[in-house]
Amino acid sequence: MRKIDITITLTKLESIPWLQTALIVATITLGLLYIWQVNISATQGYAMRDIGDSIESLTTENDKLRFEVSSLQAIDSVSNRIKMLGLFNIGSAEYVKAEAPAVAIK
Repeated sequence: MRKIDITITLTKLESIPWLQTALIVATITLGLLYIWQVNISATQGYAMRDIGDSIESLTTENDKLRFEVSSLQAIDSVSNRIKMLGLFNIGSAEYVKAEAPAVAIK
């Protein structure tokens, strides 16, 4: 009994040729849209991986630079650079206070 119903349905579908064409066009269109979407997803995946790699390398470089900054700011490093430049300790400083504002006349 079911075979007869399926045959009747197929016979009705075959009697409408534009419906067959529309179904074929819709199937092809949906297939192409699926392939296009998969391609976009794959491209974005590669871009995200590249960004992740660059983040990782920049994080490593940042850690190295932080270590270098901390080593250059160490007290021993600063005192060694003072000696290399020939600087010396002035002891105490005396500040001059001006009584009135001075203006140069030409």
